[in-house]
Amino acid sequence: MTACLISTCFLCTHLMYYPYRSMHLNRLQTSAYTVLTLLYFIGLVMVLKDESGNRDEGDSDNTELDVLLVMLLLAVFAVSAATIGDAVWAAVSWLRSTKRLLKKMQMRSE
Repeated sequence: MTACLISTCFLCTHLMYYPYRSMHLNRLQTSAYTVLTLLYFIGLVMVLKDESGNRDEGDSDNTELDVLLVMLLLAVFAVSAATIGDAVWAAVSWLRSTKRLLKKMQMRSE
């Protein structure tokens, strides 16, 4: 429970201040904090469900928790793919702006 609260506090603090100059890095950190907070929350739900005694060895009524875990796994992959796509997009736009700047510098030197 403590990890979930601390992670949520870090997420809220990050969303209030956006500490990085680049919005790309802010989005990356926000995604990481969000997935981490969800991971701790799901872990907390699992621990509370185990402590309540509702989970037996042969119990097949855990479909809600199973669906939640699969959705969390898909969310981790989706955030990772979006982060990679955002990084590639930032690199391509940086290369384009660098090429434009080099062309301008060549035109001025001639």
